Amino acid sequence: MSRRDESLNIYFMARRYRDEDEAKRMFEWMMHEQRDDRQRRLGVYRARRKDGDADVIAVVSFGKEGIEWATRVMDGESYDDFSEDEVEMMVNRRLSAIMGLTLVGAPTGTYRVEGEP
Repeated sequence: MSRRDESLNIYFMARRYRDEDEAKRMFEWMMHEQRDDRQRRLGVYRARRKDGDADVIAVVSFGKEGIEWATRVMDGESYDDFSEDEVEMMVNRRLSAIMGLTLVGAPTGTYRVEGEP
């Protein structure tokens, strides 16, 4: 799924994995692999499905290069069951993280924001 806003390009995709362990391994790998590539600049999130399993990885990007890379490297099954509100929350979380790091003068890089799950 790709979304485009008038003032900002917003790209979103999600994949579902066999189980929570497989999703966690993909999440950790994504965090490690994008660390040194400034073109990617992705928000990578482990998400719970409505039935409670945290076996979904969602990606938010404001750049085409990042989402294209994620599409190539992420296996798993395409997952489209997020509501518009849920997608909006992930986009807002990404924007908030970027703005917060910018305001404190943090260098460009990969930062882990702890949360659910």
